[in-house]
Amino acid sequence: GIGLESASSSNQIGKIPPGEGNTIAYNLGAGVAIYAQSDLTQSGVRNSVRGNSIHDNNSVGIDLGERGHLDPDLDFDVLGPTPNDSAGHAGPNNYQVFPVLAPATRNGNTVILHGSITAAPHSEYSIDLFANRYASLTGYGEGEIYLTTVTVHTNASGVATFNVSQPGLSTEYTAFTATATDADGNTSEFSQVPTSVTLNSTTTLDSSANPATYGDTVTF
Repeated sequence: GIGLESASSSNQIGKIPPGEGNTIAYNLGAGVAIYAQSDLTQSGVRNSVRGNSIHDNNSVGIDLGERGHLDPDLDFDVLGPTPNDSAGHAGPNNYQVFPVLAPATRNGNTVILHGSITAAPHSEYSIDLFANRYASLTGYGEGEIYLTTVTVHTNASGVATFNVSQPGLSTEYTAFTATATDADGNTSEFSQVPTSVTLNSTTTLDSSANPATYGDTVTF
């Protein structure tokens, strides 16, 4: 994967629009790791990670935090997600919080993604949305396919919500994730993957009488 340390700042890993990102996959650790320094205030900031295809890594897609413990069998740092606001806001990318997604709603190949972010009040954030065939083993996501970006502005309480309809998405993609990037370019880790997808479907009669009479044979 890609690792940034020694207070490395103002880096750009991928970018929007689609097609400008990298493929970061099949790594033993995280896809992108931005390491904390012993003095957290000296950690790297303003590191933008956007528009990439990050998938099939052994840990989370983006990791903000201290080096993990060394796995003696695999000889790499085992890293993990940093829950929102659990480490304060002095550290890699200022420990930018990630969005929280609700279970998606699917109607055929159209998916509606709902979510929110609780961050600094009266601030602008770019919410990047992604689709995955499955969630990472951590329960948090990666970003296999970049879908779209929505810009949100938090209210006085630091809360903003979003609701996005994404057409043309194959049903094999069932795990949805998001990142948040603030106006200074600090990108968060990927969000936790919602536990379910709500399916909306309508069944209609095709070649039979509609409405059908009790006892009739019907064709859909």
